[in-house]
Amino acid sequence: MNARNPKPSPTEIEDNPYFTAPEVLRRLRIADMTLWRWLRDDRLGFPRPIVINRRRLFRKAEIVAWEASRAE
Repeated sequence: MNARNPKPSPTEIEDNPYFTAPEVLRRLRIADMTLWRWLRDDRLGFPRPIVINRRRLFRKAEIVAWEASRAE
Protein backbone atom coordinates (compact mmCIF):
# COMPACT_ATOMS: atom_id res chain seq x y z
CA MET A 1 0.00 0.00 0.00
CA ASN A 2 1.32 3.45 -0.83
CA ALA A 3 0.12 7.05 -0.92
CA ARG A 4 -1.06 6.81 -4.52
CA ASN A 5 -2.82 3.48 -4.15
CA PRO A 6 -4.56 3.04 -0.78
CA LYS A 7 -5.69 -0.48 -1.69
CA PRO A 8 -3.37 -3.08 -0.14
CA SER A 9 -1.81 -5.54 -2.54
CA PRO A 10 -2.52 -9.28 -2.14
CA THR A 11 0.98 -9.83 -0.74
CA GLU A 12 0.44 -7.11 1.87
CA ILE A 13 -2.79 -8.79 2.95
CA GLU A 14 -1.03 -12.14 3.19
CA ASP A 15 1.89 -10.67 5.19
CA ASN A 16 -0.35 -8.89 7.67
CA PRO A 17 -4.06 -9.42 7.08
CA TYR A 18 -5.14 -6.87 9.72
CA PHE A 19 -5.42 -3.13 10.20
CA THR A 20 -5.19 -1.77 13.73
CA ALA A 21 -7.89 0.68 14.80
CA PRO A 22 -5.53 3.69 14.39
CA GLU A 23 -4.71 2.51 10.85
CA VAL A 24 -8.43 2.30 10.05
CA LEU A 25 -8.93 5.82 11.42
CA ARG A 26 -6.14 7.20 9.24
CA ARG A 27 -7.22 5.24 6.17
CA LEU A 28 -10.84 6.39 6.37
CA ARG A 29 -9.94 9.85 7.73
CA ILE A 30 -12.39 9.58 10.60
CA ALA A 31 -12.29 10.20 14.35
CA ASP A 32 -12.37 7.45 16.95
CA MET A 33 -15.91 8.52 17.94
CA THR A 34 -17.05 8.06 14.33
CA LEU A 35 -15.63 4.53 14.30
CA TRP A 36 -17.39 3.85 17.60
CA ARG A 37 -20.71 5.01 16.10
CA TRP A 38 -20.23 3.02 12.90
CA LEU A 39 -19.60 -0.15 14.91
CA ARG A 40 -22.89 0.34 16.74
CA ASP A 41 -24.97 1.06 13.62
CA ASP A 42 -25.88 -2.30 12.11
CA ARG A 43 -27.37 -0.61 9.02
CA LEU A 44 -23.90 0.46 7.86
CA GLY A 45 -22.55 -3.07 7.84
CA PHE A 46 -19.12 -1.89 8.97
CA PRO A 47 -16.74 -4.84 9.52
CA ARG A 48 -16.45 -6.00 13.11
CA PRO A 49 -13.02 -6.10 14.71
CA ILE A 50 -11.29 -8.99 16.34
CA VAL A 51 -10.26 -7.97 19.86
CA ILE A 52 -6.96 -9.31 21.16
CA ASN A 53 -5.58 -7.95 24.43
CA ARG A 54 -7.93 -4.95 24.17
CA ARG A 55 -6.59 -4.13 20.67
CA ARG A 56 -9.11 -3.92 17.84
CA LEU A 57 -7.88 -5.57 14.64
CA PHE A 58 -9.85 -5.27 11.41
CA ARG A 59 -9.42 -7.65 8.48
CA LYS A 60 -7.93 -5.70 5.57
CA ALA A 61 -9.97 -7.55 2.99
CA GLU A 62 -13.22 -6.69 4.81
CA ILE A 63 -12.33 -3.00 5.11
CA VAL A 64 -11.41 -2.81 1.40
CA ALA A 65 -14.65 -4.58 0.44
CA TRP A 66 -16.70 -2.26 2.67
CA GLU A 67 -15.04 0.79 1.09
CA ALA A 68 -15.82 -0.52 -2.39
CA SER A 69 -19.46 -1.15 -1.48
CA ARG A 70 -19.80 2.41 -0.15
CA ALA A 71 -18.27 3.89 -3.31
CA GLU A 72 -21.01 2.35 -5.44
